[in-house]
Amino acid sequence: MPVGFGFSVGDFIATLNLVHDAIEAINDARGSSASYRALIRELYVLESALLRVKNLQLEDELEIEKRALEQTAAQCQRAIDEFFAKIQVYQPHLRGGGSGDGTRARMKDAWMKVKWAFCKEEDVDKFKADLRGHSTSIQLLLQTIEMKNASIRARKAENQRGTIAGQVQNASAALMSSVSSISSGIMRSLQQGKEQLAITTKIMQQNFQIFNMVRDIHKFFSGLPYQIQRDQPVYMIDAFGRWTPFHLEFIRSSDALLAVLRVNFEAAGVGTEKIDRRQIAFEDAATRREIDIAKNWESCFRPGQRVAMSVIFEDTSRGVTRLSTCPHCLTEQQGTSDSDIEWY
Repeated sequence: MPVGFGFSVGDFIATLNLVHDAIEAINDARGSSASYRALIRELYVLESALLRVKNLQLEDELEIEKRALEQTAAQCQRAIDEFFAKIQVYQPHLRGGGSGDGTRARMKDAWMKVKWAFCKEEDVDKFKADLRGHSTSIQLLLQTIEMKNASIRARKAENQRGTIAGQVQNASAALMSSVSSISSGIMRSLQQGKEQLAITTKIMQQNFQIFNMVRDIHKFFSGLPYQIQRDQPVYMIDAFGRWTPFHLEFIRSSDALLAVLRVNFEAAGVGTEKIDRRQIAFEDAATRREIDIAKNWESCFRPGQRVAMSVIFEDTSRGVTRLSTCPHCLTEQQGTSDSDIEWY
């Protein structure tokens, strides 16, 4: 039985939708400069790569590689989210809620409200370099997997060696063409500055490492007996910093998990308002991916997974949400805005 690893096809589709919404938002912005036209081109390249991954048809032997590729491709969502969080600093009007009930509707509204003239050019340049790194690594992984797929089909169709060999040759030619195109892109990047090239290269290396790691994990767990997999609990660190493991055989829904958390909060002598309002968040400790327990429960957690729980505090007393201020002593945390803060 396949292991979910807390990642579903729905997560990948959500990433594809996010890229599409970002393209629409920038396209609809009047008076966009050449810099933003270049940003749209990078987003189009990334969207094209994601669509290729979505429509990829592979032999059964490459199912693990396909799942690893989808999870690697979805990493670009984090770069998009980080860019949006960064430009919020000098666009406070983005912090209000958008129209619509769904998460995608709110995110799309937020992107449409971006005042691109307020964006700093260095932020946009770094964002373009991040996108280029993701799209390039996805394209290379696609070419490699397609070559493997052609080889497998060749072994299955001995009587069609000539045709299949031509497919392998075409795939090889496509790979060489892609490498050549990437080399040309790197040369253009050199003209744009060594810093952007370093960012792109770093993203590519990270994506290759993520792909190999996810593929190896899938292979390892697919070889374990099903009972061993199911016997492991989900290891959760709760909002008090305590290990709170739970078994998926007993916690079978988000309501059941919230009920357990309410009991724990009451036992600790604190109120349960945050849980009742769902002002809590869960994150995979290994991948830093946010886990939305409102989605399909089966795709949220897996046996043996390590999860961190956080409580969300928002100070709107001055009309601006301050996510870096301690809710108790009002001390403001200095440093990056894209990392968790532990308050005591």
